[in-house]
Amino acid sequence: MKRILFLLFAMLICAGVQAKKNNNTRLFKGALSALQDSEARGFVVIDYSKTKVEGKPLKQFLDLEGMTMDDFTRNDSERIRYFREKWNGKMKQGMRLVTQESEATHYVRIRINKFNYGMSMTGRRSGSTYSLSGVQGGGASFTGYVDIVPKGSDTPVCTLEVLEMNGTVMGSTFNGERGILRAFNDQAENICKLVKQGN
Repeated sequence: MKRILFLLFAMLICAGVQAKKNNNTRLFKGALSALQDSEARGFVVIDYSKTKVEGKPLKQFLDLEGMTMDDFTRNDSERIRYFREKWNGKMKQGMRLVTQESEATHYVRIRINKFNYGMSMTGRRSGSTYSLSGVQGGGASFTGYVDIVPKGSDTPVCTLEVLEMNGTVMGSTFNGERGILRAFNDQAENICKLVKQGN
């Protein structure tokens, strides 16, 4: 019995060490103090100004796919919702995310550098709806930075680097928008883990 308990304890320690090792998010600049402040309120925005999609500059990708920027960003509210709900569910002590910009003390700016759907892209337009479909594995992912910017300022007090974020469920990756939504979900969880480790 003691041996079983010891093995279980060792497995838990290993799992904790591995989880810390696998966190793809790290402090790049500044301090975590704003994120650790339970009185702080964050409003999430996504910045695509320097984004490359499937290895191409965003404008080039849109032109090749026959898309507009509105087509590309039409799922942003859902991506932000996944991010916000996971954050607020996991952040036990620290900044909370809000739905109303007027309630915020900070902006949480997600800057996407590389954006991959994890599939061969095929654009299909039906009326006012545009969808992206295709096949080829790899899983949707993005890289970039997350800036914590006080309202009324242009200077982040904290910048986190996202090395690469894949959208997963039980360790399995997903392509397309489903994978992107999971990537935003998992990114919020990784930030919460980083904040917890810094407390």
